[in-house]
Amino acid sequence: MVEFSNAVITSFNFFGLLLSIIPIASATYIFINGPVWCDNESPVVTMGLGIFILVMSVVGLIGATAKCRVLMLTYLWMFSMVIIMALCMTTITFVVTSNSPADVVKASRGYELKEFMPLLRKYMVNDEKWVEAKKCMIQQQFCKIRLLSAKDNEVEYTKQIIFNDKIRRDCLIVTQFGCCRPPPQCGFEWRPNETLWVVPKKGLASKDHDCVAWSNNIDKLCYECDTCKAGHVAARVIEFHGDSGFCIGFPIFLFFIIFAIAYCALTNSNQKCRGCV
Repeated sequence: MVEFSNAVITSFNFFGLLLSIIPIASATYIFINGPVWCDNESPVVTMGLGIFILVMSVVGLIGATAKCRVLMLTYLWMFSMVIIMALCMTTITFVVTSNSPADVVKASRGYELKEFMPLLRKYMVNDEKWVEAKKCMIQQQFCKIRLLSAKDNEVEYTKQIIFNDKIRRDCLIVTQFGCCRPPPQCGFEWRPNETLWVVPKKGLASKDHDCVAWSNNIDKLCYECDTCKAGHVAARVIEFHGDSGFCIGFPIFLFFIIFAIAYCALTNSNQKCRGCV
């Protein structure tokens, strides 16, 4: 059992070491080239997470192979922090998104920002974060992205993306409904020959803030609209709901399986590392 527990922890941390490369490489790419998707993930947070996993994996790897009690205690402490943070983040996210709408069909009618909890709105679309998200969408020409199936190649767009990931596709649809067209309640008319939305002869059906904010300018569109912010928030809710099974199962798996084996390895480790002194 002693050798088995150490072998499992060694293997687990070896894969954790390889896994840490993904967030580090992803954050580095974003720092150099800018974000691929305009969401709220900060490259600084992603880089910090990758470095933390890297350090924790190295500590666990050395502690398990050398049977070093000090390093195993450090590893268990760091591992406990990961479990606690994962459970806290999952719980908080479930609370703030539990009553939030997450329906792609509803996006065609338009989401309203007030439908989401104040804490979620404050975190996702506060002034600072929305400025960055809007800037990113303009730079990435977000509203010119065309969702394609394998057979859908009739229209040429600036960007064409084939999505195998339904969640990512749904998120993009929801955000585009909110940001790339006038809100449905405004009554704008689409002129396909001129590729723009125009005010009907009888005038707009509504003159609320979003209707006035709409512009056919590709760099403005409805990026100043609350419907755009609502679509952005709804996309993140859909993304979380799609990953909720993993968010619940992963911390439980870590706690009951890996933590238990790591504790077993700790109880059978030496007070000092072999070969260290």
